[in-house]
Amino acid sequence: MLISIRLLIDGQKCTDCKTCELICSFKKASVFNPKVSRIHIATSYPPTLVYPVACIQCEEATCIQVCPVKALQKDEKTGAVILDEEKCTGCKLCVEECPYSAIRMNEPRRKPLICDLCQGSPACVEWCPTGALTVKKLGA
Repeated sequence: MLISIRLLIDGQKCTDCKTCELICSFKKASVFNPKVSRIHIATSYPPTLVYPVACIQCEEATCIQVCPVKALQKDEKTGAVILDEEKCTGCKLCVEECPYSAIRMNEPRRKPLICDLCQGSPACVEWCPTGALTVKKLGA
């Protein structure tokens, strides 16, 4: 049975500490660099509102549907959107199609940055000091 995992975000608990961005970039790219994080903190202007933004793993993921080379698929175990970097051409259609602006491009590599839920155990949730990020398992 497929057990879907969802990243839940409580923006009221976010303090803009950016721990989630740093731990994500370290886990995925072995560097502390928010530019390669799969989660990012959106800040309003003037800076009165901060909110973590990451892929919410849409049921009908339009990013998957628009990919011309089928580089995006749903993981059978977690239900997360997974990128096959070897297939990806860097066309940016997934970035443009995401209704939540949750997919960004790693411009130097020409590959999208999309949350894959760390194979079911998101590091950002583990390290979030305020509990703004949690995981919900569906279909257990």
